[in-house]
Amino acid sequence: MQTGDLPSTDRWWEAEYLPTSPRISIDKGRDFRAELDGVKAGLETFKAYYGRRGRWWKKELTQAADEAVFIDKLATDRGISPDRIHQLAPNNSGEVDERDRKSRDEDDE
Repeated sequence: MQTGDLPSTDRWWEAEYLPTSPRISIDKGRDFRAELDGVKAGLETFKAYYGRRGRWWKKELTQAADEAVFIDKLATDRGISPDRIHQLAPNNSGEVDERDRKSRDEDDE
């Protein structure tokens, strides 16, 4: 801030700093799955998960929510299940959405 490289602010001490250095690993796939499972189980925060990747968690979650809303609207407009566009809930029970069933019935006619 003194050199003018950063904008001056009176509340500079309220900044958040996240570790962004990647962990050394011999099995990145296993580690990635473990991290994802930790987030799903609530054992790890989105802030820590995205922070290790150099991303801001609020921006990433906002983008994911925007995409989910878009997919839902597109699926409704086309009369199909959102799962036909993108599987947002991995390992779902495989239930067929009523909109999807109706679309398939119409195709059979």
